[in-house]
Amino acid sequence: GTDAWDLVSEGATGCPPCTIAEFQAGKRPIASSPLLSSFVVVSPQSSRGWNGPAQSGALAKLVNEILSKPDPSLHVDPARVYVTGVSMGGAGTWAAAAFSPDVFAAAAPVCGFGGPSIAQKAAAIPIWAFHGANDVIVPVEESDTMVDSARRAGLKHEVRYTRYESSPAPVGWPHYTGHASWIQAYNSSELFH
Repeated sequence: GTDAWDLVSEGATGCPPCTIAEFQAGKRPIASSPLLSSFVVVSPQSSRGWNGPAQSGALAKLVNEILSKPDPSLHVDPARVYVTGVSMGGAGTWAAAAFSPDVFAAAAPVCGFGGPSIAQKAAAIPIWAFHGANDVIVPVEESDTMVDSARRAGLKHEVRYTRYESSPAPVGWPHYTGHASWIQAYNSSELFH
């Protein structure tokens, strides 16, 4: 469906959704980082994909619903809402930038994909894409094409691209060589400043 709360479902990798309350109760591990105190992270899951206007519209609706009921303890600046995702979520990041540029200040797709028309529309906001050249799941040529198409759109925003020579496999998925470029991307302090 297109209801914003339909976005919370089982992920394509079989990871069950979890709530903030589960993290607060200590039922699931959460990384400890000084960055966590600087960000509010919303991580919807989908087994249906993110790369269409209906899905990215539902994501934008979810963000708008959160912003319409602000929690004063979170100090969210609506002008500084960013979108990022990995793999299928990377495709969704490109789509969110393309179909909801008024909601997001910038986008950081990681090992994403889409198509030239999506990339050209996405260039309406700043983009910084990441991909491992050795990715056996989403070929790096997908990001190469997306970035090239976004740059050819000729819009005023920067389209940055970090193409890692080698990225690791995700933990627990040893045959997915090169697919975990998010480890390198999200460990880049420059991305968060």
